[in-house]
Amino acid sequence: MGKLPILFFKLLLDRRIPLKYKLLPALGVAYVILPFDIIPDMFPVFGVIDDILILTASVILFMIFGPIQKLTTSFKDTNVHQKQSDSENIVEGEYRIIEQNDANGTR
Repeated sequence: MGKLPILFFKLLLDRRIPLKYKLLPALGVAYVILPFDIIPDMFPVFGVIDDILILTASVILFMIFGPIQKLTTSFKDTNVHQKQSDSENIVEGEYRIIEQNDANGTR
């Protein structure tokens, strides 16, 4: 459990994750702070529960979509690099098979 907040902040600071995913937790916090709610806070239990659910859902969605976006971009970068390195290692040439006789004189 102690590594999740560290992962969360690393994902927030990662440049490979688009801004639209980074806005999810901010929107969740804004929903909790702003007075506009789906269920008003005047209802003692239900008003707080919807705030908690929205905030938790926004963080969970960020934690799901953030790493997926990071993995897909790094996977694409790896494929591009691999294609470039494969094309650099190509050597063209010709070969021929030479059959040799063994010690008994047979092939």
